[in-house]
Amino acid sequence: MIQSQKTKKKKRTSKKWIYTNLYRPDEEDSTISIVNIEAKLFKIFKNHIGSDNSISAYELFFAVYLKDPLNMDVFHRNYLYQILKKVIARLRNEEKIFVVCNASNFFVLKSDEEARAFSTRIDRVISSLEGVKTKADNWVRNKSWRKLQDE
Repeated sequence: MIQSQKTKKKKRTSKKWIYTNLYRPDEEDSTISIVNIEAKLFKIFKNHIGSDNSISAYELFFAVYLKDPLNMDVFHRNYLYQILKKVIARLRNEEKIFVVCNASNFFVLKSDEEARAFSTRIDRVISSLEGVKTKADNWVRNKSWRKLQDE
């Protein structure tokens, strides 16, 4: 028997997003604020400085949300994981903490070697995006969208 599931709702209160867990009717309502996630991340990453002290995505998820991601449906798990990644990205962009992910392991950047490896990975992503940009320009220049109208 499939139970109907409510979707997550987010509320805006005092300039901070709060994510409310209304996903499963059988779970108690729990509210997780961005500020709460940030505080947990600072505490967690004090022990994960440098790639040799990395934490797995599974362990990080569990430490932040206190829930086993393997016991969640894929949509709920991915939703919470995306929030986690966005908070980490924002903290990195604000230069509060520079956390990187390498093969599903997270750590605070520490050495020149780690910075070079991160830079190399970013350069590959930029190169890939340049290729996509070129394809988009060619698509428009060649009016390839017309193929869709001819079908």
